[in-house]
Amino acid sequence: MPDTYGYVRTSRPRVSELAGSDPETQRQQMLAAGVALSHIYQDVGISGTSGTNIRWGWHSLDSRLAQGDTLVVVSIDRIGRRWLDTIGNIHDLQRRGVRIRSLADNAQHDREC
Repeated sequence: MPDTYGYVRTSRPRVSELAGSDPETQRQQMLAAGVALSHIYQDVGISGTSGTNIRWGWHSLDSRLAQGDTLVVVSIDRIGRRWLDTIGNIHDLQRRGVRIRSLADNAQHDREC
């Protein structure tokens, strides 16, 4: 049965001046969008500019996502650390039949888009 999952990625472990860039704000937005707390995966303190950080939360989530599932992110750029990673991850998820819902632009991306 399809399920809904959320993914939080931030480069800072604490609240920042940048709106939505702290993990708690992202988690609250996911909860408000209907994602169960137990279905929210996260990588905190993972920067897009550092090549040494492994995204364990993403790898766990990615291995769990199946056809028909929906992945909710605050912003589409949370899916990858660099734009090429993001595009590759989106392509892979769509190929596998996983829907992507971005809260920032109020959009859902799936194979039909």
